[in-house]
Amino acid sequence: MRKLALATLALSSLPPLCSGQSGLSCTWRVDFQLVDWSRKPDVMPLVGGTCECKTREPPVSIKADGSDQ
Repeated sequence: MRKLALATLALSSLPPLCSGQSGLSCTWRVDFQLVDWSRKPDVMPLVGGTCECKTREPPVSIKADGSDQ
């Protein structure tokens, strides 16, 4: 009888644990008052397996081979 009660309790606690909702489901909104429209966008061309960002200071060059850099 005790095992049956524990099994029933364990099975009744599964639906809340298995729900598809997460704590991060929300709608993201941009506050256009805070956007700096005068700043140039970053340009990062991929040439010869290397991604280069020359608009940053200092310029950055990263291999685009799929491994952690």
